[in-house]
Amino acid sequence: SQGPPNEAMAIAVGDLAEHPGLEIAVGNAVYDATGQRLFLAAVDRAGYVTTRAPFFYDVDGDGQEDVVFGRRVYRGDGSQLRAWQSTWTAAPSISHSAPANLDADDALEWVVSFGVRVSNDNVVEVNRVAAFDDDGRQMWITPETQYASMPPLV
Repeated sequence: SQGPPNEAMAIAVGDLAEHPGLEIAVGNAVYDATGQRLFLAAVDRAGYVTTRAPFFYDVDGDGQEDVVFGRRVYRGDGSQLRAWQSTWTAAPSISHSAPANLDADDALEWVVSFGVRVSNDNVVEVNRVAAFDDDGRQMWITPETQYASMPPLV
């Protein structure tokens, strides 16, 4: 996988039940505590990683951490658990997400930022933010904006 030039990738440490010890997520890869790569998450059409900030979280409530790479979630065995699909017609190349209880029920919703690179030097991005219900249904989406795509803080 590759990232845009001179761009730092966040590192997350978590515990996937399928593997002993802790795991490390960086870029679009998950490694075990010895540095062995366990699996790769999807990349965009240009081969870039799809998030700058992966994190571990029990998305499906089964008591086991999953790893979240932007708009995609993977189980500890590397199989994809979920992917949020926006109604935006552009094909997002980078995304970030955060869980939040937006409607005060027992289930968490997800806030996802979507970005599309529109220049070769990755200076300009067109972005939108959307919220998804726990069943994956898009609740709302913002108008297009131009700003650096960063993880939402909820």
